[in-house]
Amino acid sequence: MTDQLVSPQATGGAGFVFEYHVATLLFSKLLRGAHVPVGIDLPLSRVALQQRNRGFPLDDVVAFADSQGSSVSLEFQVKRRLQVTAGDPDFAEVMRSACAVVCGYPLQVADGSRQLGLVAAESTPGLAGLAELTSIARAHAATMTFGDLFRPRVTKKPLRDRLDEIADVVARVCSLQDKSDIDGMTHRVLKALHVWQVDVGHDNRDWRAELDGLIGLTTGSGITPANLLASLRELAEEYGTRSGDVDAPHLRAAMRSRVGVDLRLPRLGHAAPRSVGIVVNNYGNGPTIMAEGDQLFHGNTFNF
Repeated sequence: MTDQLVSPQATGGAGFVFEYHVATLLFSKLLRGAHVPVGIDLPLSRVALQQRNRGFPLDDVVAFADSQGSSVSLEFQVKRRLQVTAGDPDFAEVMRSACAVVCGYPLQVADGSRQLGLVAAESTPGLAGLAELTSIARAHAATMTFGDLFRPRVTKKPLRDRLDEIADVVARVCSLQDKSDIDGMTHRVLKALHVWQVDVGHDNRDWRAELDGLIGLTTGSGITPANLLASLRELAEEYGTRSGDVDAPHLRAAMRSRVGVDLRLPRLGHAAPRSVGIVVNNYGNGPTIMAEGDQLFHGNTFNF
């Protein structure tokens, strides 16, 4: 827990558009029982915003998932503009927060119940390299075997250089000087960190994926997926300045009071119907997109 409480507006809840964009995507996934894009392989149970006062150093968005009585958290720092370099102050801030969690909650980090995340625009310089390093780090229980990979003719130089820059940042923000301590902390941070590369905007991949995902939830409700996402965006802005912490029933109730729709509760993990085929010659009626479970009646029945 932080020593001094802070205002959610002061920590980014007011005016940071990219945070609202990310929160809206997660609200949508929460509503339809979907998963976080990285880290947790369970459906979302809660999403909380601006949670530094509750002891989450990576405080912008915290995603929770529950399974068999236990809870897993994934706390995200959201950065629209970031460079994965030793000289970037925003990246240093992320690493400082990550080190604080790794040092402050070693058991939870080690058993996977507390995970770390960085959300940044897909075009962020060095982000893909950072994501690759975190994947490699999770494949190694020991720092020694992880470090052994980063030699000439084993790993390419750009990735080795990226790791060196990250280690420099970790050494600086954690005040470490011994190489074994630096290597160990760098490995622990990378193992715990998940990178979500978001395609920014309302006309790009992540936003449109949510539009498609909401089809099954909004069918027959009187609201379009686009209007529902816009309403969720308004909630993200409102709740962000109030350190909001919500579950799916809360969001459904909010939509009922705001836009007068009763959203159908999906089965846990149930997605919208999946298109599995296109019937091109549909007796002169033009192409027909068949969804999973559909039947086409023209003398014979076809089960997809």
